[in-house]
Amino acid sequence: MNDVANDSLASVVVATLRAHGVARALVAPGSRSTPIVAALHAADFPMHLILDERAAAYAAVGCARVGEIAAVVTTSGTAVANLLPGLAEAERDELPVVALTADRPLPEVEARANQTVHQPPLLAGAARGRADFTAAALDNDWREQLSAALAALHGPSPGPVHINVRFDKPLTPTGTSGSALPADVHARPERTPPAAPWDDAVRGLVVVGALPFRAREPVNALLDSLPWPSLVDVTSGIDRAGKGRYRAALMRAPIARERLRPDRVLWIGGRVTDPVVGEWLRDADIVQWRTGDAIRDADGITSAATTVDFGGALPDTSTARPSELDLEPFSAAFPDPPKTLQEPSVARLVADSLSDDEVLFVGSSMPIRDVDRFATCLRAPVLANRGISGIDGNLATAYGAHVSSNRPVTALLGDLAFLHDASTLGLLAQTGARIRIVCVNNSGGGIFHFLPIAEHQTIFQPWFTAPHDLDPVAIGGGFGVPARRVRSWEELETALKEPPSGPELLEVRTDREANHALHVELDRRYQGALR
Repeated sequence: MNDVANDSLASVVVATLRAHGVARALVAPGSRSTPIVAALHAADFPMHLILDERAAAYAAVGCARVGEIAAVVTTSGTAVANLLPGLAEAERDELPVVALTADRPLPEVEARANQTVHQPPLLAGAARGRADFTAAALDNDWREQLSAALAALHGPSPGPVHINVRFDKPLTPTGTSGSALPADVHARPERTPPAAPWDDAVRGLVVVGALPFRAREPVNALLDSLPWPSLVDVTSGIDRAGKGRYRAALMRAPIARERLRPDRVLWIGGRVTDPVVGEWLRDADIVQWRTGDAIRDADGITSAATTVDFGGALPDTSTARPSELDLEPFSAAFPDPPKTLQEPSVARLVADSLSDDEVLFVGSSMPIRDVDRFATCLRAPVLANRGISGIDGNLATAYGAHVSSNRPVTALLGDLAFLHDASTLGLLAQTGARIRIVCVNNSGGGIFHFLPIAEHQTIFQPWFTAPHDLDPVAIGGGFGVPARRVRSWEELETALKEPPSGPELLEVRTDREANHALHVELDRRYQGALR
């Protein structure tokens, strides 16, 4: 009667997932996970078929980035290993994601049966909650163990959970259901409101780093009420259009860093994209408000740090003295990139064109740096995989954000990130996802031109720039995604005026060396304007 035990276990696991707030399942096909898929279907669980397990994990990351919990369902074997990159990103950025993996009974794994590996150790380094069950031999307290593992999805520092379920044959669904569980109540631990760091400050400054979705609205309200200027990082998801909100790139000029030294800094959230901020504030008095319990101070510069519940009470800002720091003249002196198809200009146009009804996903390497440096407003919620800053899974993350938010998404990616995740194009085409890809193709890794390795020409090419002659338009078209190369600024401007109604790819070709020269020139012009 293993099939009955399988179905009973799977149905209770599904009910427990729902009780813990899991809203949808991203299913990669396979045989061993048959009981789980059948239980999800019987429970009318929202389900999405994703062929690539790595893409499914990143899609769950995308769901979490817009505030929804998703479970990734896989069969046994190497399918589980493919989840590690996405779960690693989720762990670093405190994102709730469930890996629900099917497995064979342990004796078969030990005997090296087909399609088996030791699955729990594969994800152990990334999973904050873990459980491993066998359908035919359940302990009396297995439900409590399951709920205890899933508790890691909640609280001030949520993270990924790995539930490994071992099924024996036969795997055929029987229609047997386990007992439903009552909805769990996820009590948020009460945290004492932080002390006001502004009471005695004269030259106060706010730095807003990476923020989870749940913290963005209250942080935005805080910035509106606190009479201090703020440096708003692109990964915060906070719009810069409000009064007193500026780009960190203003501090790229030595004269700005010297004239704008604060006497108190309130650092909200995680790290920022531009390293100049950490270097500039190394000796400053910095109070950090973290959004979770993880340490977010890689530079070791904060004077004090506390985890803040941004859904709870915050200090009264009416006691804050208006800051004497004036960043407006520096912002006015910051040069605009030319309206040509060059990387700073494209990044700015893409970011500034989107409405608050859309979502912007920005890839790592040059795109995230260019949006952070050159975008003047960020009306659309901005998402980026900057926890570990890989270039893998970008399109899949955008897909997850799209299905969870039901908003059109524009993904600004470099060519290597696009190629790394090209298999997801088939998913976009089959589902008709409203995702526009803007692929900035400079035939390689443009960021390395800004690093010291660029001086070592004997190994710089090809081992760091990774040049290629692949055609993103042909690749997109091969997967069924409408694709074209944009050849003028006006053409790109017109293409971005309306949100995408389905998947589409716009390729913009640039030159890596010319891009480096333009960045250097814009820095020179900015510093010259301040003298």
